[in-house]
Amino acid sequence: MKTWEDSEWIFKINAAFTLLFFVLILSFILTLLIIRLYKNRRNRLKKIYEASAEEFINSYLFEEDIDRGVLVEKYEIENLKTNLQKKVFLKSLVGINENFKGESSIALKKLFHQLNLDAFLLKNLQKGDWDKQSRAIYLLAELSIKKNNLVATFLNAKRMEVREQAIYYYLKVSTGKPLEFFSRLTTDLTPWELIYVEDSLKYYYEGSMPDFSKWLDHKLISIVIFSIKMIAQFDQFENIPKVIPFVDHPDEKVRKQAIKTLCKLSCHDILGKLIDKFPKESTVIKKEIISAIMQLGIRVDLLAIKTHVSENDWSTKLAFERVEQHFNKLTA
Repeated sequence: MKTWEDSEWIFKINAAFTLLFFVLILSFILTLLIIRLYKNRRNRLKKIYEASAEEFINSYLFEEDIDRGVLVEKYEIENLKTNLQKKVFLKSLVGINENFKGESSIALKKLFHQLNLDAFLLKNLQKGDWDKQSRAIYLLAELSIKKNNLVATFLNAKRMEVREQAIYYYLKVSTGKPLEFFSRLTTDLTPWELIYVEDSLKYYYEGSMPDFSKWLDHKLISIVIFSIKMIAQFDQFENIPKVIPFVDHPDEKVRKQAIKTLCKLSCHDILGKLIDKFPKESTVIKKEIISAIMQLGIRVDLLAIKTHVSENDWSTKLAFERVEQHFNKLTA
């Protein structure tokens, strides 16, 4: 009978791979089991910490016959030992703060400092990974904690998620100058970030709307375009004279947005200038001028540019014909 040493080499290799495969499968199953047990334990702890946090906050806010200094000191020592406890407490604090204003909200922010949670967030901001930084900035915003100069350093962060939270912080905390962070930007905002700013102004910002003309001379093209767009979005008719010069801007995207804004604000006075510019403009701007004529002008204005519509420029020619049909229907 053959021994292991005398077995064929192929048998030895198969046996070794079978054993390795079995060990890997067993390790994988054990890893999944450990992760599941860890998550279950973590979730149980979260529920315990949440209940403890809510009970403590309610006592802090509403119980009268207590020494709040002693209560806070005891709670910090006994219940804020780990990062998980601090994270759960902050989540509860923010959730409760959303339901309060006035004195109760001020008391909760005071409690935040008394428990030294500001130091915890600042540590995450300065040394944490990007996800911790995003979370820390979000919590500072929700609690309206003034750390403008520190948060400003994250406006130009590499991770988009961090930049968005920094933007949200300024829009949330500000009461009169929500776009002051524009002056700290060194790189253009992405289209998604600009949409985020616009939505935040509409749905989260609670102060008076800023005068967007302040940012028309910004060094970043994305901010200039955004400001021109917002002038129309928020019907700032008083800024029409400041927008008009931008139809001559060297950047095509700026010229296009300036024309769109002036059309939305019904600036009929710009039409003559646009007709004069038509022959020298790019295809993109020519199409925008044709659209402006449809919105602000009459058939005679359209005919004024007809000789400058090249037969070879099919997209401009198509735009012209569509507007021409539009005026034909109006006069039929």
